[in-house]
Amino acid sequence: MREKATVLVPEITPKEKINAIQSFGAKVIVKGRYYHESYSLVEEIAEKKGLINISPGFVDRWKGDKPISYELKDLKPDYVFVPSANHTLALGIAYGFQEMKMKGLIEKIPVVVSCVLPNHPFVKLATDIAENYKKTFNSIYTFGYGNGRNLRKEFLKLPFTKVDSTLNLDEVLKLCLKYSKFDPAVSLAIYLSQKYGKTKKVIIATGIRR
Repeated sequence: MREKATVLVPEITPKEKINAIQSFGAKVIVKGRYYHESYSLVEEIAEKKGLINISPGFVDRWKGDKPISYELKDLKPDYVFVPSANHTLALGIAYGFQEMKMKGLIEKIPVVVSCVLPNHPFVKLATDIAENYKKTFNSIYTFGYGNGRNLRKEFLKLPFTKVDSTLNLDEVLKLCLKYSKFDPAVSLAIYLSQKYGKTKKVIIATGIRR
């Protein structure tokens, strides 16, 4: 889209990511402390400037994520762990596996686990989390904007899906040191995957630090 695209990111966004977006020609607006604050701002700015809001949860972006499932077909996983906030990516992956099953391309659909923070509306292990956790896991701290309007609630209607979380975020931070090149949300998925025993597991790496 180059100069036709306007991308709104929160203040906590790494400069490297902002520079990468700008390198493609998009206009970048830095506003809001966290992603979930940016969600409310993006709708306001889009309306004011006459732009089309294509944020996850407002458009069916998940359809573009279905091919990920096809890439995993030959691995025949038992579980697929997806770092998540509003379940858009997890929904696309889940629908992809369902589509393959209907086409006869796979025999069994894996359990798709959406890995969220412990104060997520779908799990609610805690009413809130510490500020340092919000900062560390900023990429998935986006849930519940506008009374949950950006949550893909249909994800949980599928019989092979699940949402999981943990209160042991300090243990997750230890994994962040071990897997430092990945976004911390990926370490959360890695940590959660460990309790699912000796099964064939795939963890979706949603972000890489360069």
